Amino acid sequence: MGLLLLTVVLGCGLLDGDEASSTAETVAPVAANPNSAAEEAIQGGKYREAVGQLQKRVAEAPEDDKAWDLLELSMRRTGTPGEWVDSLSADQALGGRAEKHHVLRGTLALLAGRPADAVIAARAAASAAAADSAVLYYRAIAAGIAAPPDAPAVALALNEALNPTVAPAPMAPGRKPEKVATDVEKSPGAEVAPPTPPALPAEVEALAGWRAAELRAELKLAANDRAGATAEADKMAPGGRVAGHLAALIRLKAADGVTAAQPVLEAALKAAGEGDPGGLVPLLEGAAPVWLKAWEGPAFYEIVKNQRKAAKNETVGVLAAMEAEQALRAGKPALTLVAATVLAEVDKSEAGKAEAAWWR
Repeated sequence: MGLLLLTVVLGCGLLDGDEASSTAETVAPVAANPNSAAEEAIQGGKYREAVGQLQKRVAEAPEDDKAWDLLELSMRRTGTPGEWVDSLSADQALGGRAEKHHVLRGTLALLAGRPADAVIAARAAASAAAADSAVLYYRAIAAGIAAPPDAPAVALALNEALNPTVAPAPMAPGRKPEKVATDVEKSPGAEVAPPTPPALPAEVEALAGWRAAELRAELKLAANDRAGATAEADKMAPGGRVAGHLAALIRLKAADGVTAAQPVLEAALKAAGEGDPGGLVPLLEGAAPVWLKAWEGPAFYEIVKNQRKAAKNETVGVLAAMEAEQALRAGKPALTLVAATVLAEVDKSEAGKAEAAWWR
């Protein structure tokens, strides 16, 4: 009897041990997140603090693509792109990753209105990131500088397609140019269809990367090609947090009415609220024309108010100012006063006081 009990106990012990071993095998260790401190700073709206942490991270671990993405996000959100252009070397790349460092510097230079610096960055990134470099070259040319002699053919082809160089036809001496009647003059009262925008060159359509997709989306939006712009935004989304935010803005601009824009805005606001409070205002600014065009001002006011109530950092003041504006647009002056009061309470600076007084 004693032997039998011993056998049962040992058997149970083995079973318990096997089960414990099996359980241990199914629980994988959770890797530490090296960017957790920076992400926490971003979530709190402390973007400048995050920049310092992330610059150190990419210098030590340049292969960390997520850290580069968060660094660009943080630098954008501070609202001082020129400061970061000056802080990033034009020659030496952080961690030796030219395709990340110089493309980031060129992008910030464009945001700062410094296309000449964008060309310097594009030149430095050309061998490591040809597609992104071409985008920087084109954007710099579009910003008004003369086409650099070393600009890639794809950038020049796109510029020529959108801004064709047309030489005047030679005329005989003394001959005056003939006046060509427009469609309106030929048929008074008739509607004239807008001119068909030029197709993008095939080499531009083939450019890889989310920055190229963003450029194509912008050009297709300008040509009123909503479906094409949305398709490009879909290509951008997997590019990271910066790309995802910009893709949401494009989808909002491409949305045909409030019904189409509503789910896009809700998803984007949720993502920003959870990890990028500085992205809330650009999203709402991008969505406002859609709601106002549809005479949905009161509904949009409610969206802004709810976002302001949910905010937990300095974004509250900016959202309160936007709330005041949208309340006024919605024909609710009493609610404008409420939002102005909130603004005065959360922003004690002279600028905040002045803006609150203005809305009152």
